[in-house]
Amino acid sequence: MNVEEYSKLREKHKNRDFEVKNRSLNSWFFKSTFLGNIGSIFFAFFLVYPALLKAISAQMMEGNWATVLATTITIIILVVFESVKRKLLANLSKDLVVTDWNLKDRGVRWWLILSCAIVLGSAYLSVSGAKKFSETSKNRNLAIENVVQVDIDSLTNVYNDRKSVLILDNDQIRADNADLRQKIKDTPVGYINTRKGLQDNIDANLAAIDANDAKIKELDDELSTKISEMETDQDELIKKNIKDDTSIILLFILISSVIEFIIVFGIWFREYFDHHVFLIHQAKFEGIHLKKNRYLTLLKFIYKDGALEKDEKIIGIVKLKELVKNKGKVISSSKLIDEFLGDMELLGILVMEGKRRFTVVSFEEAIKKVEKFDDSLRLLENLE
Repeated sequence: MNVEEYSKLREKHKNRDFEVKNRSLNSWFFKSTFLGNIGSIFFAFFLVYPALLKAISAQMMEGNWATVLATTITIIILVVFESVKRKLLANLSKDLVVTDWNLKDRGVRWWLILSCAIVLGSAYLSVSGAKKFSETSKNRNLAIENVVQVDIDSLTNVYNDRKSVLILDNDQIRADNADLRQKIKDTPVGYINTRKGLQDNIDANLAAIDANDAKIKELDDELSTKISEMETDQDELIKKNIKDDTSIILLFILISSVIEFIIVFGIWFREYFDHHVFLIHQAKFEGIHLKKNRYLTLLKFIYKDGALEKDEKIIGIVKLKELVKNKGKVISSSKLIDEFLGDMELLGILVMEGKRRFTVVSFEEAIKKVEKFDDSLRLLENLE
């Protein structure tokens, strides 16, 4: 380990105040709120867009222009909605933090009511949109039904082709039997053997028809069994898709709910962090802040708000003290003026020549120096 590594470890383990511990967490949470807003807009889009597209298509226009217009309006509405939600939540969070969750305060109650209303509205849009977005079983099941129906039609055609051969054969046999029966009618009664031979052929043909009918029934039964199996498999797939849909819907509802929580908590934590850090450093920096503001006011006065240039004589000290005493509201104004003049000389803004003071730098440069005055003082805080 070298000195640099030790310094890093020392800083990490020694400096454990609230600001250091939570600075990165505050930044991460606040940035996550913007991602949360994008997520809310994304999910809500699937609820708002279809309804808006339907209305535009029915009342205004159809086709691609309707799609573009519906998409644009939906995004604008949702972005404005999320922006208003952020502002309301920020105002509510600030009031809650400053008043220490004093719900008796009328202003806090109003912000709370408005924020709850818009958060619930946002949650409804987001959750409902997430539900629609995750409902995929309807389309999948429709595709399955179409595929199964195509397979059934194809299989039916195959069996119909096989049955058509038997049906044509039966039709031909029946036509032959009709001819044989006509021959029997035309054959004299005395030709017993001839008539018997014709009848035997008819009987044989009838037996062949019965055999073909049995095969046709067998094919029908086989086709019915296979169709039933395909429909059973289809029903099982549909049920599985619906079950999967339920799980996916619950998952996306959970995601959209977490997104809303991140937005609310992230915005609240930013206000809590800023207020807590302000309270921690208030005692340390309030005096410097007040002094800097007073110095800036005095600087603008002696520079005549920029009318005075470099190397010019400023107002007399006695007159300046008198004006501050009469016009200002500062206790110990004389001491303030003495400190001000001393610090201005220290910063190289004013210089004493004889009994009068002159400006050393321009008004703009003087303002810059005083603006950095508190940074110069803070350098001494790390001196141990």
